Amino acid sequence: MAATAGVRLPTGRQDDPDNLADIPWSTGAYALLVRMHHDYILSNLWQREAGIPSEADLLKTGTAVLNFTFRYDWILRDEVTIRAGAENALPTFRARVQRDIGDRFELEIGGRYVIWSGLSISGLYRYGFKLEDRVSGPNGFPNNFVERDTDSTEQVDIAQVNYSTVPLFLQGRFPLPVNLWVNYRDRFAGSGPRAVDSPSQVLKTRYIGVGLQFIF
Repeated sequence: MAATAGVRLPTGRQDDPDNLADIPWSTGAYALLVRMHHDYILSNLWQREAGIPSEADLLKTGTAVLNFTFRYDWILRDEVTIRAGAENALPTFRARVQRDIGDRFELEIGGRYVIWSGLSISGLYRYGFKLEDRVSGPNGFPNNFVERDTDSTEQVDIAQVNYSTVPLFLQGRFPLPVNLWVNYRDRFAGSGPRAVDSPSQVLKTRYIGVGLQFIF
């Protein structure tokens, strides 16, 4: 079991409230990140193995690894200038507001099985959700329209095939430890707006990814 923590800095471009065609890629808010990880290692056709295995042991034929990850993003309050309007109306209200973007939570469950030394298959399921935003503006500012429908959810599954040259490298039969993988990712369900801080910017997406990793 392991725990990690971090900070997300809003270094990307924020929304321009006076440009309706602007496409931001940062919320403009700082976030504190907490991650909890746990791996459960199986081997020899699902028999539990004692001790702490090395990287090479994890790539032996018949080894299976189950993993669980919990993520929490605590998005800190900030102050921004935004525009808003009533329903089906132009955003004619402009104000400096106190904003608390809804926190985000993610739960991942996955597993990997080594078919042959270095060659493995894996699957992962992720459920994520974001809480509703809270906005405090001056009198007359339509806070309720700014906050409405800012909560969101997503469900994602990923299937992957991975090949590692680590066993061959340790045996002196390959010059570099390299990982190569191909995966299929499908966000098959979700709800919420297409906002920059929403995990469901595009509710239903599918694509194939290819990766190459060199280990030093």
